Amino acid sequence: MGLLPDRERSRRYDDLRREYTASMDEMSDREEKLKGLRKGLEELGSEFDVCSMQVERLIGEQVAAGSLLRHFDNDLYGIRLLREEQLLELDEEQDRLRLELDKIRGTMEKLDIEYARDIRRLDEGLGKGGYSQGT
Repeated sequence: MGLLPDRERSRRYDDLRREYTASMDEMSDREEKLKGLRKGLEELGSEFDVCSMQVERLIGEQVAAGSLLRHFDNDLYGIRLLREEQLLELDEEQDRLRLELDKIRGTMEKLDIEYARDIRRLDEGLGKGGYSQGT
């Protein structure tokens, strides 16, 4: 004759929990990956900034000491522009990742709300006795 009402109720709760858990696990994994990417970009930006400033300083010192021709001084301007461009691109990518993280967190909040709503509906649909009698 089919599943007993208690078994059906239990199955529905289990289905909701499994679906919710799978979705939250997926969102959490994506969130962690994006956090890792953001941190990596931040570190890359810092390293790039330090390295490019060291190159600028080295070239400037070598030109001042006469080890490099004066025209290398002009290259410093290009290096500075390149550094600023790259750092701007890194900032834009950081912003993009931040927005993606915000979107994931919003989805996770929505999943929490939907899960609570579905559990509440299931509880209400089951009546005081804990299961629906179909009448």
